[in-house]
Amino acid sequence: MIADLPKFVRQVTDGLAGLLDLRRSVVEVPRDAEMPSLYPNPASGEVFFSGADSIRLFDMVGREVARGIDGRVDLSALAPGVYLARTSEGSKVVSRSVVVR
Repeated sequence: MIADLPKFVRQVTDGLAGLLDLRRSVVEVPRDAEMPSLYPNPASGEVFFSGADSIRLFDMVGREVARGIDGRVDLSALAPGVYLARTSEGSKVVSRSVVVR
């Protein structure tokens, strides 16, 4: 069991790196740049988004658990907790947390 620990740690690290896309370069966003909105947060039932073409929600393990359609994401199948929302518009990708009640 202990022998598998480094492999497990490597898998978790690789999963998080893919989720957070750490291999991409970080770009500084100007203060006056319009950011996509995501509301309400915390939420239950559904969350709405604007200013983005698409949105995907991930659990803390990195699995995609929901996708946004027509400016909203159905949260009814999700357990309460913290999720990572990744919005994208063209080449601009923004990630933020969403709390599901």
